[in-house]
Amino acid sequence: MNLNEFLKLIEEGENQRVEFKPKITSEAAKDAVAFLNTKKGFLLFGISDDGKIIGLKPGTNWKKEIEEKIIQPIYPKPKFVMQPFRIQDKLIVALILQPNGKIYSYKNVAYVRIGSLSLPLTIDEVITRAAESILIRFDSVPNPDASIKDLSIKKIEEFLKTKSKRRGGPLLKPTKSAMQKLKIIHNESPTNGGLLFFGENPQQFFPYAKIRLEFFSSAELENPIAKFELEGSLKEQVDRAYRILMDEIPKESYLPEGALQRIERPIFPIPPLREAILNAIIHRNYFIPVEINIFVFKDRIEIRNPGRFPPGTSPEKPIHIPRNPLLASLFYDIGYVERYGIGIELMKKYCAENNYPEPEFIMDEVYTTVIFRRLPSKIKVRELSEEEIKILSLLTKPRSSTELARSIGVSKMTILRILKKLIKKDLIKKTGSGRKTAYVTKS
Repeated sequence: MNLNEFLKLIEEGENQRVEFKPKITSEAAKDAVAFLNTKKGFLLFGISDDGKIIGLKPGTNWKKEIEEKIIQPIYPKPKFVMQPFRIQDKLIVALILQPNGKIYSYKNVAYVRIGSLSLPLTIDEVITRAAESILIRFDSVPNPDASIKDLSIKKIEEFLKTKSKRRGGPLLKPTKSAMQKLKIIHNESPTNGGLLFFGENPQQFFPYAKIRLEFFSSAELENPIAKFELEGSLKEQVDRAYRILMDEIPKESYLPEGALQRIERPIFPIPPLREAILNAIIHRNYFIPVEINIFVFKDRIEIRNPGRFPPGTSPEKPIHIPRNPLLASLFYDIGYVERYGIGIELMKKYCAENNYPEPEFIMDEVYTTVIFRRLPSKIKVRELSEEEIKILSLLTKPRSSTELARSIGVSKMTILRILKKLIKKDLIKKTGSGRKTAYVTKS
């Protein structure tokens, strides 16, 4: 951080990422923990509460004091950066703290940053965050309120038959020993994962473990034209959601340039949608008591599941770090998941190969949302060539002609010729100029 960036932080005033401290005291450890549990933050020592530069007392051994009064009382020990500045011949020190997925505490209390305040977490909030950081595995925890009688022997039998057929190995009977081997019971209690997958009535124990599927006639989240509440086991929810989408999503037909036969396809990519629903069911944070939402709009489908990507993985770099490894294993055993850690890549690959827009991923404090967009409704697909359709599928976000040429595998001259046609058809627009020239579909 340079001096100008530091001065801008002071100008911002105290907020979610900035806290002023006139001197170094142990109380600042609470704010440090709040930043570590929320977002990257800056503790600025030598600044009064109203933002005046007063500086630290001359002769202050600031490195030692920050280490002893702030860093050492925090558990676990965090990584941090200390950076001194001289302003108006006064010493100011910035302590920079960056979250890394762990839960930090000061005097056995975890804090989070809300606005300009550092507030303690409740026990439920700590558990939820622990699940986000994969410190607690919801699916492997035994449920003390349930008994083995709450599991469906029929569902277990069907699972064992399918597993033997799909993955090989002997056909087991639904004995207590087999259930323990599957990790769906622990001693005399079903695990949460066992109840979700094989329960006679999973919603008796987890009323929020369901999918809410809604259809809308417009692009806005208002006045749904159809609603479905999908309950039952997780497998039953996935199967029913898939069937409804197959039945309800309209199809379009078009005649590719130079072809003799029309091609029909759904306006949204069905296999990636199924993969996204599976991901939502398997990887959601079940400590957050809300259901999965699937919203089908005129121009897009949004799948929202509670929980963020686990630390160390992201949509750009998907790594197999399952939040619920038991659920992942059970779905793998019946062939719903073929290989671990490639679901997102499969979704992107299918969309690219079939001229659908690439799925988008958005994360906030509670939800991970996957968005599948269709081609803009004004586009007459039957009038377009395959190359034009492919380019349009990529232009839901602004892209340069060079990017398009690289993505499609044709020359830049060819891309520019096609772009000119699409502009003439009033389907895309040109933005910027020179090296910043880009193209995007018209809304």
